[in-house]
Amino acid sequence: MTAMIRTPLHRTTGLVPALLAVIATALFFAAARPALAGGDILSDHLAASATQDAEAWQLSADSMAAEHDPEIIEASGNVVLSQGKRTLRADFARYYRKTGWVYLKGNVEAMWTKDRLTADEAEFDLKSRVGWLKNGYVFIDDAHLYFSGRHIEKHEGDTYTFRSATVTSCDDPSEAWSIDMDEGEVTIEGYAWLKRTAFKVGDTSLLATPFMVLPAKVKRQSGLLIPEIGVSSRNGFYINQPIYWAIDEERDATFYENFLANRGLRQGIEYRNTPDSDSKSVWQADWLHDSIRANSESDEDSQFDDDGLIRPNRNRYWFRSKFNGHLPDPQWKVKLDIDYASDQNYLREFKSGLSGFDRAKDLFLDEFGRDIADADSLERTTTLLVSRSWDRFGVAGRMQYTQNLSYMNDNLDPDDNPTLQRLPELSAYVWKDRIVPDLPVEFMMDSTVGYNWRAKGDSGGRVEVDPTVSVPFFLGPVSVIPSAGMHETLYIEDDFENENTDAETGRMRHLPSVNVATFTEFSRVFDLDTAALPATAENAGESRWQRIRHAIQPRVDFDWTPYVGQTENPYFDETDRLDARNEITYSLTNVLDRRRVTITPRGEGDDTTYAPVVDYLDFLRLRLEQSYDRREATREDELDTYERRPFSDFLAEAVLRYNNYVSWTSRTLVSPYLGDMTEHEHFVTLELPETLRVNFGVDFQEALDEYKRQDRERIRQLKLGVDWAINRHWALGMLYRTDIENATDLEKTLRLMYTHQCYGFEVLLTTTDDEARVEARVSLLGLTM
Repeated sequence: MTAMIRTPLHRTTGLVPALLAVIATALFFAAARPALAGGDILSDHLAASATQDAEAWQLSADSMAAEHDPEIIEASGNVVLSQGKRTLRADFARYYRKTGWVYLKGNVEAMWTKDRLTADEAEFDLKSRVGWLKNGYVFIDDAHLYFSGRHIEKHEGDTYTFRSATVTSCDDPSEAWSIDMDEGEVTIEGYAWLKRTAFKVGDTSLLATPFMVLPAKVKRQSGLLIPEIGVSSRNGFYINQPIYWAIDEERDATFYENFLANRGLRQGIEYRNTPDSDSKSVWQADWLHDSIRANSESDEDSQFDDDGLIRPNRNRYWFRSKFNGHLPDPQWKVKLDIDYASDQNYLREFKSGLSGFDRAKDLFLDEFGRDIADADSLERTTTLLVSRSWDRFGVAGRMQYTQNLSYMNDNLDPDDNPTLQRLPELSAYVWKDRIVPDLPVEFMMDSTVGYNWRAKGDSGGRVEVDPTVSVPFFLGPVSVIPSAGMHETLYIEDDFENENTDAETGRMRHLPSVNVATFTEFSRVFDLDTAALPATAENAGESRWQRIRHAIQPRVDFDWTPYVGQTENPYFDETDRLDARNEITYSLTNVLDRRRVTITPRGEGDDTTYAPVVDYLDFLRLRLEQSYDRREATREDELDTYERRPFSDFLAEAVLRYNNYVSWTSRTLVSPYLGDMTEHEHFVTLELPETLRVNFGVDFQEALDEYKRQDRERIRQLKLGVDWAINRHWALGMLYRTDIENATDLEKTLRLMYTHQCYGFEVLLTTTDDEARVEARVSLLGLTM
């Protein structure tokens, strides 16, 4: 039975016991308020100890008494002292009214919001929440860290000091890791400063240090990140140690110290900045003074010894960046892409790892949706774009520099470099819209003026204007959109190297075009006659298909552009040689869309209700397409070598998505003249949530020698990937890529992962056609390193 006030029976005789009873009764009635019903004997003074809090402290126990001194209250048996989410528990408590201190003994537990403290004995100031614990521990919930020690002191704020203590993030450190220390200090959302430490696995001490600093943060934290360790046939033993610096809420930097036994020290930096919701940037750079260089092709790895290039430089680097931002007027958007490397082999040699090409490519795609050139590309492009849009039109300015790695490091002569540089280029756009609101006539226009420069080849200015007018209309259920455009180009040459003409600057090109798009859709909805799904707790998470909609979408497109001689014009890029077109493309698309209802809970606890939620999904799409080239049908050139083949390959494309279990994409091209496949891309994913994921892909291309597809190579490649969660601790991953045509394995990767409650490790074995690599990584929950 819980009593708010009880005078001990052996003190019921005499004046003093009677006086104590009167005082205790007075204290009770002075403190009694409806909100405190159930046991607050500390009255207004105890409430005053929480002047900065919304609620007063409340005390309950099996027995309580004010012995000898009415300023001291003692409680024993299931003692609970609470204030909001803060709770103190013990077998015995002594409260000092004047000072606001409370002494606790026996099975002491203290809950400060989500953090928990336990001890044999403790003492706290209820006003400032400072105090000490004997033989206790502190559990920091957000960081999931345990600190235990013989003597623990809690200071102002969220700072603790320890003597003869242990820290771990493991619920059972005897099974995993811990750090013993002679003394230390920890601040929540700060750091733990430990002196004379020993890192232990189980009961075995592995590493002793005189001093150690660990983060006790939930937010981003500066410190050493998990290193990347491995052995490579190309680089030897290597270790890449990232050092993370959380500068502030918007900025951070990571420094990479990558030691390569065969190459030297490769250092890198990654700086990230997000100053506001419309701005973000990632800047990456790394540098290596390479102990290996290739003064001839025979000195290079077999991967590079037939490309006609050498790599004599020792100073090697790669600088890359993506930036999204704006000018002082936020309506003017700015985008910057930087990609600049020291030599043609750097990105191919350093593709994997924390500071490798693959990670940078994935990061840029995930964060910015913009790609960078493949690692094998000899051209690296840097672009600055400034743009603004209004309701009816937009403008943009662009500067673009393209680095050609073939003309560096004593390879090809830089004076013969034909790589085009756009310095600068200005564009204006009129968005597609009706000219007059009441007339179905739409107008759009793209226009560009820019200066193009190259060390060798055509250089000069180019002005392009491309207006288009369209008149959409309907023939019953059929939509028809005819459009006509005129591509106007003016060339202003500085350096024109076409030796076949004496033409002066100011050359013009007039290129009209016509397009007619015709399409419609027929559909029907099929009821599946499934039983109704009641919105009850028993059906929570259950779903059923109710209807399927089948849509058929036929479409015919006609494209026409006349032949216009352009060989006497300057050649800056492929848009200076636009091909003639007279082509009809016809397609038929089938779409199956399902309607599904799912019983979904809403609210929490006793207020939970259940309601049906409807969603739709195009679970199957099948497209058939072919083109007929009228120019090819009347071609007279090279008929003795290439017969006419006006019909394009027949395309069959299928996409299947069934819930979260199956995803299948297939794209097949069949030649009507060969009667066989010319291309086939096939990719399927099978997934059992939280258990198994299998990816399988095939890429096939037949060798062809036709008028429109001359000397095309044969390709046969296969890819298989498996991720298997064996149980809640162990997982296995596998990736296999092979070139069937050349009987070469492109990549074989095996990944073994173990995850414990407070640590994990990963072992990675990778073999490519040019390198074998073994990597290992260990992670400790709650620690940066």
